[in-house]
Formats: sequence, C-alpha cells, structure tokens
Amino acid sequence: MHAPSSSLFRLGHGYWGPISEDLRQELLFSYIGRAKDLIPTDFPVPEDDRLAIIVQAAMESRMLYFAAAMYEPSAKELDSFFDDFVMRAIGCNSLFAQEGDQ
Repeated sequence: MHAPSSSLFRLGHGYWGPISEDLRQELLFSYIGRAKDLIPTDFPVPEDDRLAIIVQAAMESRMLYFAAAMYEPSAKELDSFFDDFVMRAIGCNSLFAQEGDQ
C-alpha cells in the first residue's frame, strides 16, 4: 500500500478517499480559525500566509501519522496532534509548560 497523497483525506476505519477542492478549502479555513484560537493573546500571530502553511502541514502530518498507526485515533487524539504541531511550529511553548506542571 502506498502513502496517501495530499489530495486524500482520512474517512475512517482505515479507508481513504478523494475529497473535493471546495471541502479541502473549507477544512483549511476552519483549521486556520482553530489555530488562531490556540495562540495566546500576548503571543504574535503569524502572518496569514505563514499560518496557512503551518495549518496545512499540521493537517497533512496528522493524516500521515495516523494512517501509519495501528489503530483508529479518537477525535481528542486528532485534535491534540494538530494543536501540538501548530504550537511547536509557531514557537509558543506556553501550553507545554502548563501540561508539564500538572
């Protein structure tokens, strides 16, 4: 089995299928909003183009990581992977310090 390309999206239960460009753009827009909500108010928000690249990379990395996983991830795991990727990519460590303190 070959690795999925960036035009494929995880549908669940180990199956992959093509998605339309419209849906891909809608997902990207939605996840850009999620990424902006993650960034603390005292931290500079990356420019829109840079943030879009980070979000695309987070979405594709998450897809590839869990495609290789030997189990079906929960929604919480998918969100956690995305959030962690975005925060590390923008250089904001405040969430990780809070996790480590608990």
